[in-house]
Amino acid sequence: MIYLLMSALALIVLIPVLWMASTALKERAQIMLWPPQWIPNPVKWDNFVQVFRVAPFGLFIVNSLILVIGNIIGNLLSCTLY
Repeated sequence: MIYLLMSALALIVLIPVLWMASTALKERAQIMLWPPQWIPNPVKWDNFVQVFRVAPFGLFIVNSLILVIGNIIGNLLSCTLY
């Protein structure tokens, strides 16, 4: 019984992830259709290429690395002093 409950909870947690993956592969017009389509037709893998052309992901990654490295250094310095 506990495994059935855990499986149901895992499915509930995975639904947004599956929806995100499905939406990432849809055409723009298919995103807001009602009722929603879980399986995109046609699958647009080009969406992933387009996002790297439109948004400066290199800059986003550098900003994230600066924040993470600064956080790690700050934690190491403050925790080793304790």
